[in-house]
Amino acid sequence: MGVKAITNHLNALGLRYRRGRMFRVNEVHRVLTSATYMGLCRYNRKAARTRQLTDPKDWIEVPVPVIVEPDVWDRVQQHLQSRRPSVTPARITNGAMLLTGIAVCPHCSGGMMLGTGKSGQYRYYACANAATKGRTACKGRRIRMETLDEAVLSAFEGRVLSADRLPKLLEGITRHVLAEQSQNDDRER
Repeated sequence: MGVKAITNHLNALGLRYRRGRMFRVNEVHRVLTSATYMGLCRYNRKAARTRQLTDPKDWIEVPVPVIVEPDVWDRVQQHLQSRRPSVTPARITNGAMLLTGIAVCPHCSGGMMLGTGKSGQYRYYACANAATKGRTACKGRRIRMETLDEAVLSAFEGRVLSADRLPKLLEGITRHVLAEQSQNDDRER
């Protein structure tokens, strides 16, 4: 079971995080990776002002009561390491999305993010609330990226790039490019 599935399961059971909020994926991940649960609390891990990680030799390790047995904790860490996004090739995870920051879930008005299926073979726009908080937060359905992108581009082409608007649009773009070139020439002098 992955971190998302655990998050969804916790929220479906009605369990809540701090102050009654629904669990989020990053919060569940933080709990799963905290060494405190296996009996080791680390202080001075981050610099007080910059919040950047300090040198491990400067860490102060204090034994605390064990909540999770070390062998179980180690198995969880190995499982998480095998599922890390950095293990996935960049070409799969860093593709450009046409509607990034624009597409909104019709059910909860949350943002839409990239979702994949079949090991990245299929790409979808998926509700960020459903992805990070689980299906109990939003029942929004995924939409195939190609389908939505084609629909948006088709509508854009029909409305914005129509024959009567195109000359005026190109004139405005040309004027903008020439103004930028002029500013760049002035800076170089």
